[in-house]
Amino acid sequence: MRAIIILLIAGLTAACTSEPKYEIQLTNTSDRAVSDAGVVIPRTALKEIPGLQQGLQPVLTNENGENIPVQTDDLDGDGLWDELFILTDLEGGEKMSAALAFRSPDNLPQLKARTNLRFARKGEDYQEVTSAVREQHAINSETQKVWQMEGMAWENDRVGFRNYFDRRNGMDIFGKVTTEMVLDGVGYKDAPSYHSYNPEWGVDVLKVGNSLGAGSIAYQHNGALYRVGDNGHGTCTVLTEGPLRSSFRFGFEGWQMG
Repeated sequence: MRAIIILLIAGLTAACTSEPKYEIQLTNTSDRAVSDAGVVIPRTALKEIPGLQQGLQPVLTNENGENIPVQTDDLDGDGLWDELFILTDLEGGEKMSAALAFRSPDNLPQLKARTNLRFARKGEDYQEVTSAVREQHAINSETQKVWQMEGMAWENDRVGFRNYFDRRNGMDIFGKVTTEMVLDGVGYKDAPSYHSYNPEWGVDVLKVGNSLGAGSIAYQHNGALYRVGDNGHGTCTVLTEGPLRSSFRFGFEGWQMG
């Protein structure tokens, strides 16, 4: 059983030099080590820093001068990033100090992609979209004609998932045998079926059928389960996609139980 890890921003200070330097302290309050801990710092917490006001991007380095992976995410689409996302390892009880600097967008450290979204319509070019309305039926053969992966698919460097973008609203799992991002090339018309094992990337490991699958939502009432999304109006909107964190939103309106 994994302990609950709390990562706290302990302080933000500026040195009295001609080029101010800033420091962020991260504290693992648990006695257990945590790997790839995600830490979110809102833009508002850094709003007084001149570099932020000049349109520069934040960069973090540890005490050895090594880059700490970070990305900035614009969640409301206004052209300004809203959250600084940090990915780091911390030993149990460790307090880590990180130097915060600001650089131009064309001078940032290159990060290996560890997340990926694939939301593409079938067609000549399999064009990706950032928002769409859910199909108004529950027939997988019909959904397959419209969507590359039958809907939104997403992955990290360990595992992949997809959502049937119709009234089934089922969640599926892809088992990966590589840390590379692979789902962009899966599900094409002439590509091998993802139901068969592919030694280059893996296989669809969950037979969802008409079940909820892994992570779908339903409402339990009077001993019966009602699948959310099997009626009404459904949408999907991509919020942000980056090497460390990607996110999207499913919406359901007008759904009626029973």
